Amino acid sequence: MYYLSKSEEKALVQATKTVLKSVLQEVQRIECKYCRSKDIEFYGHSKGIKQYYCNSCHRKFVANGALPGMKTSTDIIAGALNCYYGGMSLYNIVNNIKQQTNKDFTEVGIKNWINRFTETALSKTSGLHPNVGPVWIVNECELDVGDKVCYWDVIDVNTSFLLATHLTKDRTMDDASQVLGKAVWTAGKDPEIVVTDLLDVYIEGIKNVFGHAVQHITPNNYESSDLSRRKMKRWNSLTRRRIEILRRLDSPAKSELLLDGFVFDHNYLRPRDDLEGSTPAEKAGIQSPYKNWTDVITKSWTPVESHSAETLKDRHYRVITDKRNLPDISQSASEGQTENEKR
Repeated sequence: MYYLSKSEEKALVQATKTVLKSVLQEVQRIECKYCRSKDIEFYGHSKGIKQYYCNSCHRKFVANGALPGMKTSTDIIAGALNCYYGGMSLYNIVNNIKQQTNKDFTEVGIKNWINRFTETALSKTSGLHPNVGPVWIVNECELDVGDKVCYWDVIDVNTSFLLATHLTKDRTMDDASQVLGKAVWTAGKDPEIVVTDLLDVYIEGIKNVFGHAVQHITPNNYESSDLSRRKMKRWNSLTRRRIEILRRLDSPAKSELLLDGFVFDHNYLRPRDDLEGSTPAEKAGIQSPYKNWTDVITKSWTPVESHSAETLKDRHYRVITDKRNLPDISQSASEGQTENEKR
């Protein structure tokens, strides 16, 4: 039998303390993914992954950075959404995740993430109204994405806030009226000046929405026409990003969710150099609940209600006690049978 020397025994004790301290520090950094309580305990391993037990909501969980019910970490999903609205294809996103994590995902799975969290973001920001300026620019262009479609945008000059976007098959007065109506609903007010190109449908569309209360001018007659052109030049580069997204869709005419998702991504999550590093939403005075796609994902989960702090050991003995207090089912059954025989 081998006996440890005093120095070896002291070193072993010190190493054990170091390991226990690191485990304790790790547990203290982790919070429950269900109720976000920090009152948790280490609960062994499951398939080589550490498990924890929450003393507040009495749930077991794996600290893998994923939402409850999901296996993929929030960082991976947020990166996929950011890349998609940045113009990257689903195929390239799958390959990018594979290279970084060595994990296999499908385009369908990534598309489900995009749809789910885009809906979440839109539901939380649809009622927010930006404080925009008096001059709006309306831009439209024809795109060939399998079918020819027309893409309409309404942009505020002061904040670069995208007030409305619209996809149509034609260029009619009704189409111009619809996109202007959407912009008014978003801003919560009418503009004073609307700058458009020389397309005839704008004249009737503006009259239909605003009457004669709004001044309609073209960039050539606009006193800040140079500003207008610079705005549109920057905007055209963003439009090209959306064109790539539209070309990959089976039916661009039915892609309203993703178009609105692009609007959200531009307004709330993309800082701009011409706004001194602010997002259009920040420039427009909106207190957004989101700074990035990670915020959208993590805040989509509502924490469950925490209960009184009951340790894992307390709960174990409570469960054992409850079991002992249960009535004897076999004895109750035999007593019931005896009663029936007497009858």
